[in-house]
Amino acid sequence: NFIFLKLGIPGNEAFERLMKKGYIVRSGAAFGIDDGIRITVGLKEENDEIIELLKELVNEQVQKEETYS
Repeated sequence: NFIFLKLGIPGNEAFERLMKKGYIVRSGAAFGIDDGIRITVGLKEENDEIIELLKELVNEQVQKEETYS
């Protein structure tokens, strides 16, 4: 099973950063949705960890946008 998330950040960037942490996801660009990723549902512990990583990614993007606005 998969979950597709629109993150509000480039899916390719999220893909690269999550791959570095050992998570295999697919960029939404492959589906024509540049700010999304597709994630495979895993074990609870894996899901909890990737949720925290996604929070970090989104928070970093928000901070960048606040800095430049």
